[in-house]
Amino acid sequence: MTGFFLGIKNIFTWFKIIWNDRQWDSYFLLVLMQYKLTLMQKYFETNAHHLEADKNIIDIKICKNLLKRLAEDDYYKNVFLFHDEKWGKLNITFEDDNRISITRKNCVTEQEKKEEKKEAINLRDKEALLIDQDLNLLFKIMRKQIKHWWD
Repeated sequence: MTGFFLGIKNIFTWFKIIWNDRQWDSYFLLVLMQYKLTLMQKYFETNAHHLEADKNIIDIKICKNLLKRLAEDDYYKNVFLFHDEKWGKLNITFEDDNRISITRKNCVTEQEKKEEKKEAINLRDKEALLIDQDLNLLFKIMRKQIKHWWD
C-alpha cells in the first residue's frame, strides 16, 4: 500500500478517536495511547516477522490494561468501597452561606467523625499510591520496550 492510500486509511482508522479528542484532560491522552497500542498489537499478531513479537504483544497488552485502568479512574471507587459501606455514602450539600457540608449517615459523633476522617485520609493516600504504581509500571515497560516495538 502506498503512502497516500495508507494515509487515507489512517484517516478512517483514527477518525473516531480524533473526533472525540479534547485537550483539557489526561483521559484523552490515555485513550489515544491505548488505541495506538491496540493497532500495534493487531499488527504484531498478524504481520510481525521479528523473533520477539510474542513478548512485544504481552508487554503491549499489559500497557493497554494499565492505560484502561488509568483512563477509567475507578481507584477512588475501589479503595473507598468498604469505607462507604461502613460510614455511608458521602453526602455533600451546599449551605446558604456558601459553605459546603460533608456528612455520612453512619458518622454522627465527634469520635466517629475523627475516625472516619483519619480512615479517609489513609484511603486517599492508598488511592494515590495505586495510581502512581500503575503509572510507574506503564512507563517502566514503555521505557524499556518501546524501541523493540517495531517490525
